[in-house]
Amino acid sequence: MSLKIDGIDFENLEAEKYWSWPSSFKGDPKEETRNLIFSGNYLGARKMDGAYYRFIKDMDGNMRLQGRSKSVNGTYLDKLDHVPHLMDFFNELPNGTCLLGEIYFPTHEGSSEVTKIMGCLTPKAIERQSKGDKLHYYIFDIWAWDGESYMNKVCEDRFDELNSCSRAYVSEYAEWAEYFQGKELWTQLQTILANGGEGIVMTKKGTIPQPGKRPARKTLKVKKE
Repeated sequence: MSLKIDGIDFENLEAEKYWSWPSSFKGDPKEETRNLIFSGNYLGARKMDGAYYRFIKDMDGNMRLQGRSKSVNGTYLDKLDHVPHLMDFFNELPNGTCLLGEIYFPTHEGSSEVTKIMGCLTPKAIERQSKGDKLHYYIFDIWAWDGESYMNKVCEDRFDELNSCSRAYVSEYAEWAEYFQGKELWTQLQTILANGGEGIVMTKKGTIPQPGKRPARKTLKVKKE
């Protein structure tokens, strides 16, 4: 099976990988990060501490919610039935849509917390969420929308589209990333870290998605120490 939009098989694209400063870096990563932010060449948004999940809705309305890694048989598992409270939101989205996001708990972030739900069988996942908080979906990028592939759109245009979508599609359990640049981004980073958040992800302006790759300094994950 493949979920195609605008001629592209979005179901089987690999996730893009974040870049971070290598241990062999000779300079000061903090200072270099600050320089990149104030250069004005990057857009950045908060990174939630959860697990990456890609939502795909093909032209016929077939939907999948799949993680970063493939299963042992070489396919991506569909975990849509683990978050039934998100179905109203997903159903409202137009056919031909592909979104990237983090599944997370807003009150107690952490990938291990998400795994306790998304890694178990569906009945147990639903039962565990019925007894406490429900998982949320934090959308930080858009690879296709309303039947059009965005794989050749630069990040500025994709993030502008996210901003428009955030006003049109509202849910108690879904959030849309807000992007900043320059001094505003630096202030956001300090606020996020001071409040115990995980950090931010920065994306270089003028760049397009590169599934399966980790280009140096194209994206930069800035996390708390």
